[in-house]
Amino acid sequence: IIVKFLIDGVVVVVNKDYKRELMDLKFKLYYHSKDKKLKEELINQNINLIGYVSRKTNFKKLVSNINIINLDYNYRNPKEIIDVANSFIMKNKNQIKKETICLKNINKPIKICFYKNKRTAIEKILKYIDTKYLILGRNNKDKDLFNVQDKPFLTIHKSKGLEEDNIILINLTNNNNSLPSKIKNHKIINKLIKTDYYPYEEERRLFYVALTRTRNNIYLLVPKSNYSIFIKELMKNYKNYIEYININ
Repeated sequence: IIVKFLIDGVVVVVNKDYKRELMDLKFKLYYHSKDKKLKEELINQNINLIGYVSRKTNFKKLVSNINIINLDYNYRNPKEIIDVANSFIMKNKNQIKKETICLKNINKPIKICFYKNKRTAIEKILKYIDTKYLILGRNNKDKDLFNVQDKPFLTIHKSKGLEEDNIILINLTNNNNSLPSKIKNHKIINKLIKTDYYPYEEERRLFYVALTRTRNNIYLLVPKSNYSIFIKELMKNYKNYIEYININ
């Protein structure tokens, strides 16, 4: 599917599969253009641009006469989860800093669970969970890789806005189709967009979403070797928040 839109008399054509890249291109045009009509047109084309602009820069500089109301209280997550999730995503200094007040504490709610056989890993980790759970993966194919079968499963994208007592996050290996995904943009997209991202910034946001779906604990299923760089970062920087479980 090809998306066309007009920018200052020039037709720009982008494959619709590259939604993030298209949004970033629109953002840059919105931010740098002095054409008010163009800005209104870009906003009307996709209302998500408003959220994207507010996430990437100071929204007050772009839109006058607005009030920003912060939702300070978090009624879902333990403070320890929010501390890690916020710190993790704020590695990107372009993110708007936000202070959150949490109403409960859980000691070491992040469980890094080492497995040998991914086909049996979920059945084994379920022995440690005595309330409701939801399994999350970066991609739909993760469900087959980990033999999820009829257990509750969603991709991280589809889980946005949802919550469960416990979360199990799967496929945290160090490969192209895991988390973070290492699949590169098409070369045409790279020509259109200057690569000024913080490394894996969109994947960091996905990891943030996964962490913050839980009301209690999150169980990260990790192979004994070749595990995700995100897991390495957690192990290095957030030792006081992690419990290790060996599910051989």
